[in-house]
Amino acid sequence: MGFFRAALAKKVITVPGEFFDVNPGKRRNARGSRFRSYTRFSFGPTPEVLEVALSRIRRVGARGQ
Repeated sequence: MGFFRAALAKKVITVPGEFFDVNPGKRRNARGSRFRSYTRFSFGPTPEVLEVALSRIRRVGARGQ
């Protein structure tokens, strides 16, 4: 969630992997999501828009977030 928030501050939307963790019946209440350290990206925009987003993501990563 920290990376999601940091990227969002740079106007780049990512999706935390834990949003895709299926937990039917809430059987795994005791432990967190197994996808907590993953992030999803969409590569649907134009190459020019992707270049801008990637440069912003690099800045997020350079700060150790």
